[in-house]
Amino acid sequence: ELQLEAHRQGMARAETATPFITLGFAAGDAGEFEEAEHALQTAINLRPDYYRSHHALGYLYCRMNRFDAAANEFRDATRAAPENQETHINLGAVLYYQDRREEAATAFENALALGPHPLAYSNLGGLYFEEARFGDAADMFEEAVALVDEDIPTDQYYLVGNLASAQYWSGERDRARANYELAIELAESFLEEEPNNHSVMADVAGYCGMIGDQARGDELMAIVARQEIQDPFFMGTIAESYEDLGQRDRALEWIGKAFESGLSVDWIERRPSFNSLRNEARYRELVQQSTNRD
Repeated sequence: ELQLEAHRQGMARAETATPFITLGFAAGDAGEFEEAEHALQTAINLRPDYYRSHHALGYLYCRMNRFDAAANEFRDATRAAPENQETHINLGAVLYYQDRREEAATAFENALALGPHPLAYSNLGGLYFEEARFGDAADMFEEAVALVDEDIPTDQYYLVGNLASAQYWSGERDRARANYELAIELAESFLEEEPNNHSVMADVAGYCGMIGDQARGDELMAIVARQEIQDPFFMGTIAESYEDLGQRDRALEWIGKAFESGLSVDWIERRPSFNSLRNEARYRELVQQSTNRD
């Protein structure tokens, strides 16, 4: 609060965009979204062609669940800095979140046209994976891993996990197992630093299910399931981890919660882990009850 107040006091003298961007970030972190929006719009008015102002406002709108507005700001950022890969990647991410898949793919491709980038490869691979283009997805994930392969940061364990999943579903089971084991090793190291990161726990549990380590997977999911969770995508991930662990009743329970919280039915139907589950009468009942069909 003291830091936020210091930024506020500095605004009286500010004539450039940067102090308003700094205030926007500080106010947003403090939950003062209206003040943050005003500060960032002022920054844009002062310098309309400065991509950082549009970027910051795009992030803020994502936090406010105003995704159309966020996409507009990230698009303005790409116009202001067309050779900045981050602008294209963030635009693609918010378009993916809106299920505007072709536009998202174009944004990631535009980022890669500027040069290799692990996140652009990974995101494009994710789109291919959901289209059941598992070989193409594996190619993209391999490119992502190759860019960081000398020393993969533990917080990027998911790059290896994504590659393992694409290899598994494309039939390369031995290679998939090796990469699931590596992803688990990296993620477990990350959990040593952040032991309460429940999203990572759910990912590791799913990987454990894919290699048959039931005990560790169940241990992690017991912790995750006790949390108060509101994000429907995270609920979907929990359901997927339960299905990978062979706990179908729990998977269906969490799919129901995810649908109630607004998760799209299509998100579930694009996940190959649920191929068998989708034949269940209980699943079809959940779909019939849901209003989230795209």
